[in-house]
Amino acid sequence: MCSIYRLALAILLVTLSGCNAGSNPQITVSASGQVPLGVNLNYNRHTLSQLIFVDLFKQSEAFGADTNTFPASCVDSKGWPTQSPCQGVEANYPAGTYTLVYEGIGTIEMGGAATGIFTQAGSYSVPVNPAPSGPGGGGILMTIKFSDPGDPVRNIQFYLPGYGPDSDPIYPPFIDRLKIFQTIRYMDLMETNNNPLVAWSDRRPIDYATQTGARGVSPEYIYEI
Repeated sequence: MCSIYRLALAILLVTLSGCNAGSNPQITVSASGQVPLGVNLNYNRHTLSQLIFVDLFKQSEAFGADTNTFPASCVDSKGWPTQSPCQGVEANYPAGTYTLVYEGIGTIEMGGAATGIFTQAGSYSVPVNPAPSGPGGGGILMTIKFSDPGDPVRNIQFYLPGYGPDSDPIYPPFIDRLKIFQTIRYMDLMETNNNPLVAWSDRRPIDYATQTGARGVSPEYIYEI
């Protein structure tokens, strides 16, 4: 979230630099606690420090994103792999006990700062500890070691500590940090530049495997924000 405040500070400095010397510029705070500033939200990337979703898997790199190791043709229409092995990395995380949920027949192995091997679909507690170099330094590695082609591993969810399937999808501290701003710009979060979307039907589904990539975050989640 530091990038949000750096941007807000930059806008503020530019605004104040235009004031005459000796003036006493003031920023009016509304009754709701907002200031007359806007902010642009960052991209949804597994390499960035911001946390947008309580389900951290929505910020993981898409299966098939690295076509050198995992062909895009091995991903179904909702972004779930149809074969194994495959893996994804989360780059930012707090310490604590996470909740892993998945469907299908297969084995998921956690690595990096997370530990555990899970061989049946269900819901599991997964301990996660910060890397020696600091929170997020080593990442969270999730590997599908085996996936039955007839009933493949899918609908993976990996919830932050204190959250679960019944939680609102957007991470509450993310919303809290935005409340001070009167205007929110979604250009980068929606991957507006170079976005391949043409029709409404091309948008990323809300139930797609992850919310990262060229099509941007699902409009339904933008509405939630």
